[in-house]
Amino acid sequence: MRNRIQLFRWKKGWSQQQLANKSGVSKSVISSLENQRTLHPTIDVAYKLSKALEVYVFDIFYEEEEKEM
Repeated sequence: MRNRIQLFRWKKGWSQQQLANKSGVSKSVISSLENQRTLHPTIDVAYKLSKALEVYVFDIFYEEEEKEM
């Protein structure tokens, strides 16, 4: 699963720490998600991030379409 956390965070002019403070999600989790080290966040984390960023969960997280061979 891919995400646009960094994009929405930059649009607000926030650092990872500011997003962590506003969402209640640790900076290390945010960093792991942004760097694709964590691919599947919990529902709780996805909800907290979407609420803090004021966007829908499905705007942040999406499945990468498989390429046909």
